[in-house]
Amino acid sequence: MPQKYFEIDDDSVDWIRPTEQWLNRAKGNVLCTECGSVLPGVGSIDVKLSKKPEPTPTLLIQPSIGAFDISLLETLGMDDVRAHVHLGKVINPDGSCNSQYATVLAREQIMFRGKADSNHHVCPHCGRLLYTSVRSRYIMNWTVASQAPIYGEESVSLLVCESIRDKIAAAWGKRLKLYKVPVAAKARDGLDDDLGLWPTPAQLKRYMPHVWAIKT
Repeated sequence: MPQKYFEIDDDSVDWIRPTEQWLNRAKGNVLCTECGSVLPGVGSIDVKLSKKPEPTPTLLIQPSIGAFDISLLETLGMDDVRAHVHLGKVINPDGSCNSQYATVLAREQIMFRGKADSNHHVCPHCGRLLYTSVRSRYIMNWTVASQAPIYGEESVSLLVCESIRDKIAAAWGKRLKLYKVPVAAKARDGLDDDLGLWPTPAQLKRYMPHVWAIKT
């Protein structure tokens, strides 16, 4: 029986920037210098923040690094977390380690797909497919073929299976929303079904970007 997967949504998420010194060192090693995405092959990410974060369940460390409250990760189950997620340190502006949070980078990352009006293009520097869909979001069935309990929503958040969803809902239901993610066998955007975050050379030959026009 295929697993069902759920997106963790935190309305209170604290958007926060790393220090400029950390960001400059990370460019080209951790983050793409062009699009800011986490580069392939990167594991645990230790990041120094420009300010102390607010006490929210999750953090979005700009431009593309997610962090979770340790208590929330414990709710997911640390055995599953350690098996499927790279955890890194969150460092306060004064250089001390923030004991409340850890950065999260799932070992298997998934891209949400949409319809033909989705915005997408390939970064010319790192080759990552940058994809934005605001309606009818879903994931492709091949991306969850391993039936892991935890996947990455790209590099900023996590998708969890139903049993973990139940644990989060019981402990964090007043602070977090959990949405079931549709799983599709056929893409609805006109692109290859097996197109992922890092298109192959063969896929790039067939690929056509679709970038939203900016109204002036």
